[in-house]
Amino acid sequence: MLTSKTKINKIINFSFLFLVLFGIFLPFKTTLAADQTIKLERFACNLNGSTDKWSWSFKITTTNIPDNTKIYGYLFQGTTAVPPNQTSIVKTNYAQYLTGSVLDPGTTYGVNVIVAGIPKLAIAYTETTPAEGVKTCGSPQSPIIITNTPTPAVSTKTTYTPLAPLPGVGTPGCVDAKGKPCIDTQYNKDTNPCPFGNYLNIMIKIFLGLCAVLAVIMIVWGGIQYMTSELVSSKEEGKKSIINAILGLLLALGAFVILNTLNPNLLNICLNNLPTATITIDPQQIVSDVTTPPTSGAVCNNEYKLGDVWPLRPDEPNTIAQLVVNHISVNNPMSCEHVGDKCTSVYKLDTAGVIKLKQNCDKYLKGSCDIQITGGTECWMHTSNAKLIHMPGGNIVDLHKSTSLVNYVTQNGTNQPQMVKWIGGKLYPMYIVDGMKLVDEAETTHYHVFSY
Repeated sequence: MLTSKTKINKIINFSFLFLVLFGIFLPFKTTLAADQTIKLERFACNLNGSTDKWSWSFKITTTNIPDNTKIYGYLFQGTTAVPPNQTSIVKTNYAQYLTGSVLDPGTTYGVNVIVAGIPKLAIAYTETTPAEGVKTCGSPQSPIIITNTPTPAVSTKTTYTPLAPLPGVGTPGCVDAKGKPCIDTQYNKDTNPCPFGNYLNIMIKIFLGLCAVLAVIMIVWGGIQYMTSELVSSKEEGKKSIINAILGLLLALGAFVILNTLNPNLLNICLNNLPTATITIDPQQIVSDVTTPPTSGAVCNNEYKLGDVWPLRPDEPNTIAQLVVNHISVNNPMSCEHVGDKCTSVYKLDTAGVIKLKQNCDKYLKGSCDIQITGGTECWMHTSNAKLIHMPGGNIVDLHKSTSLVNYVTQNGTNQPQMVKWIGGKLYPMYIVDGMKLVDEAETTHYHVFSY
């Protein structure tokens, strides 16, 4: 029974020691991204007596969305966009969307609200205006709330502040928010050229100090065992604890003394001087039609010049409204302001094929198929190919290879026996589904879709 109890005590002691050392040697600071929400609520419904048309007013409440974030509002009847579209700006978690007096009596309208840069934060609201002759609106729908949980972000600025000040421990000039000296592990060429190495050097000193403290504790514990027990076995156990503590302390101190005697630099670790491995990738192996925007000159078959204002309105809001009605998202919509921006545009995009693909994919899955446009008509961002270029008025898009879309395409598409010769001269599989050709660009996360 005594042996079993001793084993349990040792397991507890070693577990506690492991947790302490893990917390000391691997400090990190993780910032958990808070949920972002948007709430849409109709708070006013008015009839314009001179035109007999109705107007709706919506208040948009947000949480954890920065001020000055754009919110796009679209009004549509069925799948037809109804102007005007409106861009609101978030101020202190609040924005508004006003339809204007354009709503006909007895007609069903839809309102779509999208937060710029966050495709998941999109709300679809539908309501029917009062019949002709009725002067008051009915009760609005309950407020609609959409939540987005961002991917947790890990802070690259890692500092560690000891719970109690330790002599000689700390990075010069590093002070935390409370004014206490801290250890900075962020690289800075001038002030902190060897951050991780310095941190390890500090940990060596702390480790030696812990060894001394633990050795004293074990010596005291062994002495208590030896003095308080009359059993020979317990006295022997106490003696072993004392001897092992002394040997452990001598081993740690001896290693430090020997290394410091041979070469003090052995205890001055700096990992920044490790040799650099360089990997060269053949440009012909890179397969994607997405490029870095050019820095000067004419682009898009010489139809635009860098710096030109990109003509968003009214075509792009109408196109986005059509896509939203059909539950198709756009990566960072309405983000192209000038030719040359790194962005996604659907200006004058023919959406018929994408909508058809979405509808058929939904039917196949008996649920919602995740369709997101990651490349549209921002022609300057893509390889200039006269037949396959992304241009306004065209129908060529890049679609994110979501799990649901890949499942639908691979199960229902006709895989061409002869693969397509694509960017860089390599061959890639192409599927034909719903009258469209989808090239599976293996090294990217999207399908290149054309000819629908």
